Amino acid sequence: MSKHAAFAAIGYAVVTALAYSPTSPATAIDCRAAPSDDTPPGQHWYYRLDHATGRQCWYLRRASPIRSTAPSKPARAARPAAKKPARVAAPLSKSSKEALFQEFLEWQKNQPKP
Repeated sequence: MSKHAAFAAIGYAVVTALAYSPTSPATAIDCRAAPSDDTPPGQHWYYRLDHATGRQCWYLRRASPIRSTAPSKPARAARPAAKKPARVAAPLSKSSKEALFQEFLEWQKNQPKP
């Protein structure tokens, strides 16, 4: 058996064991058709559908803390990016300018006509 197949088989076994374990939130013992009015302090009724049997299950579990959607700290305004100084090219000599211009003219001649 390859390593990949072995890991897949082990993973499947673990997931199956957890899904059908007696510590599952809605076992047959605590699966109720409707929540009752006597909710113990610190607990909350949760709902799930048992896909295997099609039963609707309500079960008690410790209440999870309510999370606020508002940010805990006020958001800081984004600072504008610092402007970088423009690169200034060193001035070209007269002969360099002429050579560059001649190169441009040669390039222009070789361009296809529209």
